[in-house]
Amino acid sequence: TGQFFYQDEDIDEEFFVKQAESYGFDKESYLAALRRIPRFDRETIRNLMSFLVKLATHVSQTSLANLRLAKEIRSRKRIEEILRKREVHLRTLIETIPDLIWLKDPDGFYLFCNPKFERFYGAKEAEIIGKTDYDFVDQELADFFRANDKAAMACNQSRPNEEELVFADDGHRERVETIKTPMYDAEGKLIGVLGIARDITERKRAEEALREGDRIKSQFITTAAHELRTPLHAITGFSELLLQENLPAEQQREFLSIVIEKTRDLNNIVNNLLNIDRIESGEELYLQRSLCDINALVRSWAEKLRKNDPYHRIETSFPLKPVILYADEDKIIQALEHLVSNAVKFSPQNTKIQLSGETVGGAYQVSVKDAGTGMTDDQIERIFECFYRIDASHTAPGGFGLGLSIVRNIIKAHGGKIHVESELSRGTKVWLTLPLPNETA
Repeated sequence: TGQFFYQDEDIDEEFFVKQAESYGFDKESYLAALRRIPRFDRETIRNLMSFLVKLATHVSQTSLANLRLAKEIRSRKRIEEILRKREVHLRTLIETIPDLIWLKDPDGFYLFCNPKFERFYGAKEAEIIGKTDYDFVDQELADFFRANDKAAMACNQSRPNEEELVFADDGHRERVETIKTPMYDAEGKLIGVLGIARDITERKRAEEALREGDRIKSQFITTAAHELRTPLHAITGFSELLLQENLPAEQQREFLSIVIEKTRDLNNIVNNLLNIDRIESGEELYLQRSLCDINALVRSWAEKLRKNDPYHRIETSFPLKPVILYADEDKIIQALEHLVSNAVKFSPQNTKIQLSGETVGGAYQVSVKDAGTGMTDDQIERIFECFYRIDASHTAPGGFGLGLSIVRNIIKAHGGKIHVESELSRGTKVWLTLPLPNETA
């Protein structure tokens, strides 16, 4: 509006004439300018002022709203950045976890999965999302997965189960413990089922090993009680007989021989257990090596063997020509005693047990062959385990199941090898291969 007068306002021109004179204005021009000043009625001015106040209020409110919006946008961007970082962190965390992780909607369609799960189906996440188990595995397995999903949703809580998975990327198998948990949004609406599967293959093996250890321990205690009781009963019984008065000297010698023999049996049992304990604890078997003629050594030992076992036909085939080994004679004989003992235990009376030796390449080979009960392939795989016995029944031949384990460690300490071939009802043959010393040795 600029400068104005109200229409009902009286103008005192004399006041303006004096003002022009006071300031040295041109009076005529000054009065002409006064008369050009517009006049408005008061209603028009009130309307204008009201409009301007409302306009100013609107502008200020709009500016304040814009300031608030800018602040909210900045705050929202900060929140979005925080959420983005958290999402990246969560995604990295989930992708780093070695377990299989996935999320399905209530109808079984995949919403998310991690790299370990990608390996299971042999596909990328983008290829898995939007599909179901029926697109990747056979119907029986897909039905199994779906049934567990439904069971978790029905019970409204986490539900574990065990299963074996075959990974499509390389075909390896894993025994896993799967936990499926129903997920809900803020309004309590079911949005899907979260699955986490952890590899428990090694844990299962450890549990099985513990169970097997308990079984072996129980079997060992039972066997030990039996094996120790037998010679102890003989020692006790014949010692009591020796206390009788007027016992003929010949019987005294006979009974004393039995006591000494059974005492040696007990000593052998203790030595075998101590040897196994040292071997199991990682100690190397101590050898007292010397140069020896293996043919003469075994022939001499076999002659004693024939005299002590009248129930089997023990045949030997060892060259007369000396074969020199650098070995522990006592340990080699101990190994052969275990092999022959097994052959005797599992061979019917009057059957043949053959011992032979020959030089093969740069090694000497000793074999023990029997015509006994023989073994299956599965039994052959386990015969070198400590305390393993082919027949653990109460009517089985005696023994702790340590012999072949001791034999293997004796031969291994000499740098040799042991090989076993057997067939049910056709007998068993065991070869011990010992290296010949070189010229330097």
